[in-house]
Amino acid sequence: MAIKFDPMKVLSIVLSPATAHGEIRELLASLSPEQWDALVSEAYRQELAALLYSFLARQAGTQALPLPLKEKLNRTYLTTAARNTLTLHDAEILLNASQKAGIPAVGLKGVYLLEHVYPDVGARPMNDLDLLVKKHDLPKGLEVMQELGYKATTYFDLADENIDTKHVPPMEKPGGALVELHWTLLEENEPFTLDADAIWDRTLPTKIAGVDAFALGVEDLVLHLCTHLTYQHFLNLGLRGLMDIALVIHKFRPEIDWQKLVEIARSWGAERVAALTLMLVETQLNVP
Repeated sequence: MAIKFDPMKVLSIVLSPATAHGEIRELLASLSPEQWDALVSEAYRQELAALLYSFLARQAGTQALPLPLKEKLNRTYLTTAARNTLTLHDAEILLNASQKAGIPAVGLKGVYLLEHVYPDVGARPMNDLDLLVKKHDLPKGLEVMQELGYKATTYFDLADENIDTKHVPPMEKPGGALVELHWTLLEENEPFTLDADAIWDRTLPTKIAGVDAFALGVEDLVLHLCTHLTYQHFLNLGLRGLMDIALVIHKFRPEIDWQKLVEIARSWGAERVAALTLMLVETQLNVP
């Protein structure tokens, strides 16, 4: 009896950083046109179409890809690359202005992952630009953004309690990327306890869009992605959310202090969320 083709399983194997290239080549060479179609459809469903094309192009895997699917993926990849390039340009302007105003900023999620974890500018879509600043810098940060032409999309007042949100409402300007200016990583009325000062103490200097900025410490980065995917989005980001974490672990494995990660997760009250998410990364993407 023939084994039923599972496009999500194949996509997981192909895109996992833990899979040997020889295994991937053999797997892709065995796909029928119908299976390729199912694989590409699954990549779109999981928001991994751009990464799939990036990977296939780098591995010369597009040779086996049926031409109509190749052209479709290529258009998606180029569109993603163009949008990301514009967003990174906005990030450059915003970070330079923040730097001149004396406001340190951390690049969160996509704007950091795109340049430091993913292979190229077209490999991962970004829906917005997430930056973390210290809470006492929020008034000055909002001034900087307003001077650059940004306006909040909904009502917001710094004088309000604001425990049910972790960032200023998305801010926009004509032709620019949506920007979310965070002062913490998780809402203060959620069942977690984050020490913002400790998170800042663990940040690391980095470059984002060519500008000096900061990144979360790698343990905080992993835990932030875990809570973002599993608690805040109820796993609805699917394989793409797991891929973010898998690629971070794969790239920074020698630098991750797992005992420190456990201690931080315990201090946040996020042990169960982290355990579930990391188990899914291991079982779905074979990244322990």
